[in-house]
Amino acid sequence: MFDMFVILKSGAQVFLNSGDYPVAAPKRFAGVIGRTWGLETQEEETLKMMKKLTVFCLLLTVFAVAERLAFARNPPGDVFGVRPGMSEPEARRRLNKAGRLQVNDRMKHDVWEVRDSRISFVGVRFDAKTKVVRWITAIARTDAKQRLRYSDLGDLSVAQHKTDGTNHTYIWRVSARGKRPGYVFEALGNDPQFLTSYRLLRTFE
Repeated sequence: MFDMFVILKSGAQVFLNSGDYPVAAPKRFAGVIGRTWGLETQEEETLKMMKKLTVFCLLLTVFAVAERLAFARNPPGDVFGVRPGMSEPEARRRLNKAGRLQVNDRMKHDVWEVRDSRISFVGVRFDAKTKVVRWITAIARTDAKQRLRYSDLGDLSVAQHKTDGTNHTYIWRVSARGKRPGYVFEALGNDPQFLTSYRLLRTFE
């Protein structure tokens, strides 16, 4: 048996003993009693859980945004939907939608003239044994109203830059992500700002 005082919000004091709680204690100051004994009401527990859940959701959002920003710094992993490692039939189907195949038996790769405001031709080399795309090259239009810049394709600060003073090459090496294999992206040109072509090559990690 023990005795205690509980102070209500109104300032009134109520004398309780062990027999008064929890049977006789009025509900309007049960929360005060609970806090006095180091217990928590259901509302307080729910509030704490909501706070923890909010923090957890915020952390997930931050990580997701950071991942997307990091991935956005990389150049695209395909040309008109065609990427290294794609099967030859699927690659041909997609490029036939984007343009027209140019027949030239002297070349070891296939070329499509595509309908695009900044790209004129796309060349693809298929692996003779595995029948998959080995590399893809896109030729930029020099007469386009908005010519392609190196910076249009990826973050130049994370690319390797090579130049002899006239010709420029920017190289991105992109690691595998999920089910997508890694690839190498190269942008080439003889202008400091505008590129002439770019290509994708598959890496085998």
